[in-house]
Amino acid sequence: RCTEDKERQAQAEAAARRASAEPGEAEADVAGEQVEVTLSSRPFGLTPSSKGPGYVVLKASEGKPAAKAGVRIGWRLVAIESFSEEVELPEWQSRLKAAALPV
Repeated sequence: RCTEDKERQAQAEAAARRASAEPGEAEADVAGEQVEVTLSSRPFGLTPSSKGPGYVVLKASEGKPAAKAGVRIGWRLVAIESFSEEVELPEWQSRLKAAALPV
């Protein structure tokens, strides 16, 4: 019984977190559509996922340029300025830091 109560409590807490999430915190629908976003100031407020190749947005911090521009969780960077190669996360991060504003 104790285990059942803990499981119900965990499910209720997860449902409450989903219900209270900001629109920008909901996972993005991946439809293959590319969206161009311009960020004019730093820090951008992007947190990348450490899983998988490339740069996938894990979080767009509220009030930061990325969130204000409409960046969503689950989006994958495909280009920065003229750079659009498939590279690993550290290279994307270096490119973001070095990019001239607006990005």
